[in-house]
Amino acid sequence: MGIMTNINDYCEKNQDFQQLLDVFKDAYIPAYNKRRVALRNEIKTYRNLNFNTWYYSIANAVCCVSPAAFLNSAVYNEFDSETVVFPVCNPVYKRDKLMDLTYAFRVFTLEDHPFIRDMRLFLEVVPDVSSQKEEKQDENIDSIWNYAYENASFFESQADFTFHERPYLATLGEICERLSLLAVTFDKGVPKILLDEKNIRAFFSLPGKEKLDRVVAKMVERFLDSFERFGISDCRPTPLDVLDALQESRDLDTFMDIFFPDLLDDLTMLLMDAETLDALTEDIAESEKVMKAQSITLICCSYFFTAFGQYLQLIQPEYYSPFQITELDDIFLELIKTEDEDSELPDFKGRVGSMVYLLPPGGYDLTPLGVALFDLDASLLEEQHSIIPTEEYQEVLEGMLDEFDDEYVEALDWLADRFGDLETEEELLSALSNFLQIDMPKEGNDD
Repeated sequence: MGIMTNINDYCEKNQDFQQLLDVFKDAYIPAYNKRRVALRNEIKTYRNLNFNTWYYSIANAVCCVSPAAFLNSAVYNEFDSETVVFPVCNPVYKRDKLMDLTYAFRVFTLEDHPFIRDMRLFLEVVPDVSSQKEEKQDENIDSIWNYAYENASFFESQADFTFHERPYLATLGEICERLSLLAVTFDKGVPKILLDEKNIRAFFSLPGKEKLDRVVAKMVERFLDSFERFGISDCRPTPLDVLDALQESRDLDTFMDIFFPDLLDDLTMLLMDAETLDALTEDIAESEKVMKAQSITLICCSYFFTAFGQYLQLIQPEYYSPFQITELDDIFLELIKTEDEDSELPDFKGRVGSMVYLLPPGGYDLTPLGVALFDLDASLLEEQHSIIPTEEYQEVLEGMLDEFDDEYVEALDWLADRFGDLETEEELLSALSNFLQIDMPKEGNDD
């Protein structure tokens, strides 16, 4: 616990970290509080997804560093450890108003991993959850995943889990089941949870690295099973394909080419705007393609990038476009669009507009924890440029805190360095618009 305590104290007292994290807080709170009270509960659902997208996105088109890269570079250089930190975003409410966002730093190591800790908590509170629930038949609960998802509030009231998210709690239950630590049975339609005490004792007596190895194996299994679950029969990746993908930095194109080589045309739909997608869904054939593209997106985001990134911290996703944090208010409006513009009730029936939150990152790097788990050479961290040298911290921080406002020349210089084969200014501007999703000055525009 010594190294974890030291790292946690370092993060809590680091003013640079707090200053950077306040960027999200200062934009999110007023955008949230502007919304009508009737809509805020729905918006809450997306808070962690909003934060995660911002946390893993480059700061702006000039400073191509994400908050995640900055924080973990500082921790790595300060402690030279096989450790990753993640700032969990916690809301503070007063009645219906959001007053503050605080951050609790979670430290991930081989020997003391929050996911393993939460598995133990999950198994400890399952009996309490079962005893508090009214014994009744529930047709919606047909698996431990659904059981945990539907009863998330019960679980959260019993223990302090790392992430207060329904999918996270459901994933904990599913991995416990896949490891044969528990089983769900049904007595006249009523779900019953049975714990295997012998397997539980055996699992938690293992060394930290071996426990995490077994969890990773089940996460890989879960990722592959999701293909069949979502009706993706065109692709047949193997466990070795997934393990290989977890052991080297990759961009999204390479990742997709490995797991979805025959579906790349369908995936181009993910780049379309909401109105175009809405129009396509009116055609049956095109609608099926849209549904397949959305299923692939869900598989990638939920079962790979979130599972191995946020939950296990073995990879560090990176969005190569800046998160438009100043446009959070517009994002909220997109989420709460209704059939009747005057209606108080939101329409959350799978609008493709909300798919903005499920767009996969542009790529990912390995983390020091991932390198340690797979016994890889630590030099890989330097090769993928995911560790910022200490002497560059202040300059990088200042660049991350600067708002990108018509920094035209700097942006073009940066883009030219990155896409050296683009020669004309028109090509550069087009690439900048496509890849970075920012507004550039147009010819003849004096604004």
